[in-house]
Amino acid sequence: MLPNLADLAYHDRLYEHLSRLAELQNRPGDALRYFRLHIAAKYLQKFSSLLRLVLENSRSEKITLARDLEALQLYVDIEALRFKEKLRFSLEVAPDIDPTFLQIPGMLIQPHVENAIWHGLMHRQTGGHQTVDFV
Repeated sequence: MLPNLADLAYHDRLYEHLSRLAELQNRPGDALRYFRLHIAAKYLQKFSSLLRLVLENSRSEKITLARDLEALQLYVDIEALRFKEKLRFSLEVAPDIDPTFLQIPGMLIQPHVENAIWHGLMHRQTGGHQTVDFV
């Protein structure tokens, strides 16, 4: 069986990153720049995934709770990258709720979480923890 080309490309990129990190370990300025580029790439990857998911979800009047929670998690991950340790987030769904079955309007939850983050946590010096529970 031939290896998957995507897997090979991923491993090549990983090897390149690890090689580059090994080169930079004795040059702190370059290592910091490389780290910042890595964080920026992570941010852009999550942002593009969120944008793609929001566009896909906007085609339907209702989506599954699972799809909305996926978008919510991407949004929170982006905010956590932006605000570092200031934001801690947890999401709980009760065992008797099937998120792949339950249909809701798209973007129902994210604006409320966004308001809680921006108006409840970000003004605090230490940030805070936000929990979303579906019971």
